[in-house]
Amino acid sequence: MTDDPLPPQVQEVLKVNLPTVGYGVGLCFITSFVFGLLPAVRFRRPVMISALKDEAGAGGRRAGRVQRVTAALQVAIAVPLIVLSGISLDRVRSTATADLGFAEDLLFAVPLKVDDAKIANADSRIRHVRDDLARAKGVAAATLADGLPLDNRDRGARTALQPEVNEAPKFVQVHVTRVDNDYLNTMGIPLLRGRVFAADDRPGTEPVTIISKTLAEKLFPNAEAGQEVGKRLIFGNDEKTTQTLTVVGVSSDFPTAQMDTPREQLLLPLAQQPSQELFLIARSTLGEPPPRLTATLENAERDFNPENRAFGFGDDGAAYPAVVTGVWLRKNSMDGFLRGAAVTGIAGSVILTLSALGIYGVVGLMVATRTRELAVRVALGASRRRVLGMVLFDVVKLVLPGVVVGLILTAAFIRLNGEKMGIPLSNVEYLSYVAGAAVALLVAVVASLAPARRGASVQPMVAMRSE
Repeated sequence: MTDDPLPPQVQEVLKVNLPTVGYGVGLCFITSFVFGLLPAVRFRRPVMISALKDEAGAGGRRAGRVQRVTAALQVAIAVPLIVLSGISLDRVRSTATADLGFAEDLLFAVPLKVDDAKIANADSRIRHVRDDLARAKGVAAATLADGLPLDNRDRGARTALQPEVNEAPKFVQVHVTRVDNDYLNTMGIPLLRGRVFAADDRPGTEPVTIISKTLAEKLFPNAEAGQEVGKRLIFGNDEKTTQTLTVVGVSSDFPTAQMDTPREQLLLPLAQQPSQELFLIARSTLGEPPPRLTATLENAERDFNPENRAFGFGDDGAAYPAVVTGVWLRKNSMDGFLRGAAVTGIAGSVILTLSALGIYGVVGLMVATRTRELAVRVALGASRRRVLGMVLFDVVKLVLPGVVVGLILTAAFIRLNGEKMGIPLSNVEYLSYVAGAAVALLVAVVASLAPARRGASVQPMVAMRSE
């Protein structure tokens, strides 16, 4: 697919995930009752025998019309799932090799609960721990933040340029992270324009913000570089609690909650916007062994609160590891794409298998109702290969509308949601379309081979006597 070698991270995540497999199988069984059983039940042998008794075969064709539509509909549903599964696998590869925009190989963090009600002087104490960590051996920089890139935690809000008088603000959705002064340096995120947060950005002073390059381009589409600094934004989900922020800097792009989430994001000074759920973050020096940094972070966590209860992430509230690393964040994102590929791939495969059962029944009925026609063709000199090709061509015509509809639906979905997928699509997208269509046509042809061969093997004299 590409010239890039298969990364070790991809090999690590390509393992069977039993909960995911179970979810996919359960979903497919439910789908089978909706879409798959009708053709298989309708075209059992007693029904086909009844169809053979139909002198003109018209009754059989009428009876098979619904099954033809059902089989094509199943293909139209299966093709998008197979294509999306291939695209998700390519996103696993892309995530494994992408430049994430921050120093993930050197990043270590521990999640901490900063609760003044349970810890005396919690805010002062956590900053003291941060300063001690920054001076520890093997630590290049340390900071605090209420989130990390790829941490799977949604921190959505909305912001807009401060409008002119009598104008309504045009809000856009952003991902918000509250960070300490040395956040960009510790994370290894370049500052493109303006300044970083400083000690003067404290409570009671003018609220400020740093925006990402993507957000700057969205808010100021026609502005020259540097014109964003000094502009004022309206920030907040509730009109009653909105704040006015001054843009003091523009950072380069880096992921938000996941690789496939929009990258418009806004950084706020932690001193002005406190949070009780924080990450104590450290960037190691080059060559520092990861186990040593892990031990240093664990000691810092114990210094802050020996009974710390780390918070969870994601919709299910699953716990973070004791020490979160940049490598783990990348792998966790890859696992998410892999789970998506497994669910869509398994569902698409089972729906396509059920479609094959329906196609088998449709072709069996079609051959049975055209026995006399096929016998006449053979008697007039048509070869078995030609008769077989004729039947298989009819099968392709049967499933081709479903394949075309499925590809159109997939392309429309990707085009409408491409901006929300985070990772630009590569040439594998087009290869996935071709592969999805080819798999669907191949399965249909294989499913119809047995009845098609029976039709091609008909003996003219035997068929004529049976009529």
